[in-house]
Amino acid sequence: MTTLAVMKARIADEVMRDDLTSQIATAISDAIKFYQKKRFYLNEKDEITFSTVASQSEYGAAANSLIPYLYKIDWMTENGDFVRQISNEMYRDLMETPSSGEPYHYVYFQQKIRLYPTPSAVYEIRIQAHYKLAEPASDDEADNPWMTDAEELIRHRAKMLLWRDIILDPEKATICAGAEMAAFDSLKAISGTMTGTGMLVPTVF
Repeated sequence: MTTLAVMKARIADEVMRDDLTSQIATAISDAIKFYQKKRFYLNEKDEITFSTVASQSEYGAAANSLIPYLYKIDWMTENGDFVRQISNEMYRDLMETPSSGEPYHYVYFQQKIRLYPTPSAVYEIRIQAHYKLAEPASDDEADNPWMTDAEELIRHRAKMLLWRDIILDPEKATICAGAEMAAFDSLKAISGTMTGTGMLVPTVF
């Protein structure tokens, strides 16, 4: 099991420096922040839900979530119909002619979900999202995916940052960048295997 404390100690050994405690911690944090923006199997969720309110069209999404799409859950059958994403410009055009009912369009803009038509009742909305997976809360936190599934990726990027910005050794920084890219490609390949359906989906015209 790898924890933040274990990663810090390993990086100190690999760069052969025991005087960079704070710099190593910062490099790890910066590496995680960089990869929070990338979508992997480990930072996807489909468990975020909220309920609409009658006559309310805008809803504050979780600040740490990036929303590729969402779908409505039918409270009786649990078979959700897709709520289609549209552009903010199209949403504004539609709202020039206000309508209420069961929403079937949405836009995600300025960390808010905007629904159209404006909900006329309570509907449960489930979000399937790439979200910003948090850093470990402590050195000893167990099972944080950045320290387990993505350990190699984060460790190599943190070392690259140290070599490039702190120790000032561009040759070693380049070596670590190559290792980082290999780890990234491996994690993306695993993510593609886990999330792919193996089927072709026809386009609806």
